[in-house]
Amino acid sequence: MKPFVYSTKKNREQGTNVWERGCDNVCYYKNKLCTRARECAPDYEWDEYNIPCYEYEDESSRLVTLNTLSFCYEFEHENDIVYFAYF
Repeated sequence: MKPFVYSTKKNREQGTNVWERGCDNVCYYKNKLCTRARECAPDYEWDEYNIPCYEYEDESSRLVTLNTLSFCYEFEHENDIVYFAYF
């Protein structure tokens, strides 16, 4: 699936406000990096304010592998501000 692309110059010139699919050679894959900022866990309990309290088996169960997104994009306009989104 291609990332969404938003060109500020193109939208200003055309009087639009549109995100379009763009980019070539799109790759999305797991890499070897991990983070400890795990936001969810399979086992949790609720506190008195109904906020989940996560309980981890050990420190390694908190690790989450990260992913890499790579792609090629050819800019259409000089001095353009271009935004990319992928979801």
